[in-house]
Amino acid sequence: MPLYRRNEQGAFVPFEKTPFADVERVLEDWIEANPHLLLGSEPLAILGRQVRTGENKILDLLALDRTGATVVIELKRGETPREVVAQAVEYAAWVDTLSREQLDEVVEAYGTRSGRGYADVADL
Repeated sequence: MPLYRRNEQGAFVPFEKTPFADVERVLEDWIEANPHLLLGSEPLAILGRQVRTGENKILDLLALDRTGATVVIELKRGETPREVVAQAVEYAAWVDTLSREQLDEVVEAYGTRSGRGYADVADL
């Protein structure tokens, strides 16, 4: 569905399509900096970004809510709903198998890559 704007004469004209390079990276940056905006101001702590799963796939962001539940954040564009749901279920099932030590490893790797220096979940 095209978007329109009004020109100087008051006529509606379609916006020109503008490519948006690296949209997923930009959204990940925004979510990483503002995770509290995702769930109605519920605080989230980012545990990892671009986390490699046991199936050697890449999960966009992994977070923890205030109750200690893990939250999978996966950004999608242009995929069918079936593919999106299947991937989310696959990631959630993988995260559910992680021990506390494995979550600590995810946090430590994220802390090192991001320069935040987190050592483990408790430190986060």
